[in-house]
Amino acid sequence: MSKSISYPNPPLALAVIEIRHPRTGYLSRGDVAALKQSLLKLTPLQKEENVTEFQMVLQPNIPMGANSAQTTNHRFLTRDRQTSITFGADVIVVETTAYKGWTDIKEFASAAITARQAASPVDGVERVGLRFIDEIRVPASFDSSGWDGWVAESLLAPKIGSDQLRPLQQQSVVQYALPTISYTLTLRYGGVNGPPVIVPGPNLLRANTPAPGAFFLIDTDAAWAPVEGQAVPELESNFVIDTIDRLHEPIAQVFEELITEKLRNEVLNVV
Repeated sequence: MSKSISYPNPPLALAVIEIRHPRTGYLSRGDVAALKQSLLKLTPLQKEENVTEFQMVLQPNIPMGANSAQTTNHRFLTRDRQTSITFGADVIVVETTAYKGWTDIKEFASAAITARQAASPVDGVERVGLRFIDEIRVPASFDSSGWDGWVAESLLAPKIGSDQLRPLQQQSVVQYALPTISYTLTLRYGGVNGPPVIVPGPNLLRANTPAPGAFFLIDTDAAWAPVEGQAVPELESNFVIDTIDRLHEPIAQVFEELITEKLRNEVLNVV
């Protein structure tokens, strides 16, 4: 498996590992206490979040309606509140705005699975997702009307008409099927002139959040889910870690193919 390159000045704003599992009942106080004890060294802070879920109801000859229900998510955070592990009714999520390397975030994912299965086991795993959101910023002298030379030509907005048409914003989405069945990759990209995509919130902080301005978004979201006819595997740490390793490889490859040597030398490798 190829390894991603580590840069002194990386553009990664958010990394997310999401593990979907069959819906379970509420975690008891004892379950939550067991989770907290298991994760104490990694994520000693704890929060409860009330989430309202909506489900659309469609029936013939009846006006469309919606049902809502309240659920509680249990979030455990590092002391700097830049990395968290969240347990919901049907999901485990690891998020960080302070990415320190692939091995580091995998440690959080493995610890989350082990803690959940020890406290209140779930029946299986229905989806594993890995998402990296990069906000690429270049020197202040950059002309935000074009990204020529900084990112691959295939990402650039089409040139239409005369020089009087200057691109201000660009958004594109492409979904790819990966060679291994049941694996996909979605790429969202575009030139942005405005506030950052990832901003500090009440649940997860982002240190040194950039001011509004020009940046290029590369948002890669790879996922595995069992295809029709495949069995639902048990939620087990080795399976999930192997899966996210497989998802990480194309994400790292896509990023390296979409940036230029100029960006590497003049931005990403600058200390």
